[in-house]
Amino acid sequence: TLRFTTQPAAVPAGSPEAPQASAAPAWKLDAPALTYNVKPDAVESLVTTLRTLHGDDVVDPARIGEYGLEAPPYRALLTVQPSGQEGRQTVVLLGHEVAEKPGSRYARLDDAGPVYIVPQWVVQRLFPTLGTLLDLRILQVPQEEVTRLTLHEDGVSWSLERQSPAAPASGSSAVPTAPWQFIDMPDVTVDETAVAALLGATAQLTADDLPTNAPAQTGLDHPSWQVLLTLRNGRTERLLVGQA
Repeated sequence: TLRFTTQPAAVPAGSPEAPQASAAPAWKLDAPALTYNVKPDAVESLVTTLRTLHGDDVVDPARIGEYGLEAPPYRALLTVQPSGQEGRQTVVLLGHEVAEKPGSRYARLDDAGPVYIVPQWVVQRLFPTLGTLLDLRILQVPQEEVTRLTLHEDGVSWSLERQSPAAPASGSSAVPTAPWQFIDMPDVTVDETAVAALLGATAQLTADDLPTNAPAQTGLDHPSWQVLLTLRNGRTERLLVGQA
C-alpha cells in the first residue's frame, strides 16, 4: 500500500478561489517508510487520472459477484481537502480482468453504484510500477570518475582500465581523451562507444520496481553477474545481478 500526501493550497484572504499552482504540489510518501525521492509530476499525473476517471462501458450490477469487486485486488483512495474545510474521500475499486477485453478491468466507486469497465491504459496509470512514482536510485557515480570496470559472469571475468589521456598535438585545441584498455590484454582493441554505453547503464542505475514481499529466491547469494566500478578515490561500487 502506498500513501502520498500534500498540503492543501492556501487561499489568500478575500479570495473566493484557490490560486492556480504553477508547479506540481510537493507530494511526499507517508507509507511505507522508504528513503527514495518522490517524483511529484508522476504523482500529480496519477491524481489527475483519478480525478478525471472515465470508463469504456457499464455492465450489469446484478452480476457483481463475478466482477471481483467484493474483495478487489486494487483499491485507490483519493482524499480531497480544500484549505479550511473537511476532507472528503472517494474510493476506486478495480476487480477482475475483463475476459473479452484483455488488460481492462471492472471498476466501481465505493461499494455502490454502476459497475464500469476501465481500459488497460487507465489501469496502468492508476497502478504503475513503483519506479514511475519514486526515484529508485541504485547507483549514482560520475562516469568520468570511474577508472576501472570489472565484470564477472558465471565464473569468467574481465577488466578494463582507463588509461592516462594522450597529450594533444601541438597547436590542437581538442580535449584529450582517456582511452580504455583490457587488463592483461593490452593489444585487444576496445570499443570505446560500447564502454561508454555500459557505463551509462551502470553508473547512473535506477530500478523499475521493488518486490511487494521479499522473494524466497533471488540468486544474489551466488549471483550470475557482478559489476565492479572502481573510482579515482579508491572506492569500489559493487552491483550484484541475480535471477530473473
